[in-house]
Amino acid sequence: MRALRSSAIVILGIGVLTACGGGGGGGDDGGSTTREPLTINASNGRRVAVEVVQGSQSITRSGGVLVFAADGSHAHSSLPGVRALTYSLALERLAAGVPLGDVATADSQSLACPEGGTVTINVSDNNGNNQLDAGDSAGLTFDNCAEGGIVQNGTVALKVGTIQGDPNSNSADWSFQFFFGFDNYTISSDDENFGLDGDYALAASYEASTAVFRFATSGSELNFTNNTDRASIADFNFVERLFSAASRFAARYDFVYDAGDFAGSVDVTTNAAFKGIENFPPESGKLTIRGADNTRVVVQATGGGMAKISVDANGDGDFTDSEDRIVEGQWTTFFG
Repeated sequence: MRALRSSAIVILGIGVLTACGGGGGGGDDGGSTTREPLTINASNGRRVAVEVVQGSQSITRSGGVLVFAADGSHAHSSLPGVRALTYSLALERLAAGVPLGDVATADSQSLACPEGGTVTINVSDNNGNNQLDAGDSAGLTFDNCAEGGIVQNGTVALKVGTIQGDPNSNSADWSFQFFFGFDNYTISSDDENFGLDGDYALAASYEASTAVFRFATSGSELNFTNNTDRASIADFNFVERLFSAASRFAARYDFVYDAGDFAGSVDVTTNAAFKGIENFPPESGKLTIRGADNTRVVVQATGGGMAKISVDANGDGDFTDSEDRIVEGQWTTFFG
């Protein structure tokens, strides 16, 4: 739902603006809970490739996808992508030296939500200067907080790592890093129920002389649910560069992926960055998805809007055996 996305951004924006009693983390030292590797074969290889690529794009792109899901109707959820959500919050609500506001005068404040429930905000102004800067943190605890037809529960935490320059400027260099944490956080509407647990770091920067943006989303583990679907990513690092003058992008995805609709996890490595024109399929790029016993599926952007999916079902390093598969077609047909 469009309302679900916009309301989530507005409400979560409070956390970024006020800058968390509990603090955001840079990852969970408890280790990943992903399962043993999945055996990739001709039956599941294409599905694995589709789910991994769609999910990877959702982390980096500004499109409306958050949960990894093999079913296209779920994969194109109305909820915003992880990077899109958190970067939008930062860009819309932040600039170096933004005042924390009246809410920062209290260690903890409980606010009534427009359609029922509450959100409790805990603020830590690290150096007491009433400005949003490195070391400041905020935490939001939602208790059936309702607005615009959605209900939020759970806790969202933010910690400011660094802020340099003005992230709203396109005429000067800037950079920032934030740490986001989610604990039993859920957003629900009449027909969609999304949950998020875990934490990650978002780093963004802009180089004015080249008009290049860089975004990196990284962490140890994030767990997603969307209605009955569930998935997790571990040891992840998603990096995208946007060359704004030429409207081009370059993206890399490296992570471990584990979803409920498969029997185990896979390891994803980008061999060559995916590059192309913004809002179009990549013109080049390659990633390898490895499972048990070196079984794998390789995804390549081959140019002209085309893609190739190659399945190595016995892990021997080639794609010529009878149980292997190679499928070629339009990128958008495979990955949307």
